[in-house]
Amino acid sequence: MMKSFRHITVLGIAALATIAMAVPASAKPGQGNGKGMPYKFEQPMMAPSFLPSERTQLPRWAQQRISYSQAKSIARSRYPGAEVVDIALDGNTYRVRLVLQNRKIVDVLIDATSGRIR
Repeated sequence: MMKSFRHITVLGIAALATIAMAVPASAKPGQGNGKGMPYKFEQPMMAPSFLPSERTQLPRWAQQRISYSQAKSIARSRYPGAEVVDIALDGNTYRVRLVLQNRKIVDVLIDATSGRIR
């Protein structure tokens, strides 16, 4: 019984706080719009939507990235026998620098979200 009373009290306070926040700051108690309504609301109050327009796909910054070791293995699969010298993440692209067996230096650009070689 005490729990249900507590829940009802909390819900009542939350409802009163919501109503109090909905009243415009310029409106004063006792002012009316002449139609028996104490306050006049110009627009319906709606919560902003923070979801992307396409609900099936996350924004590019929120997508999960591949790791450095995955980027290294992707670059090594492109040039077997090469040695990884350096790897750097620039924005949404990994740049993996390899030294080939014939001593040439090659940069492999890998997309950080899809793992595709550019």
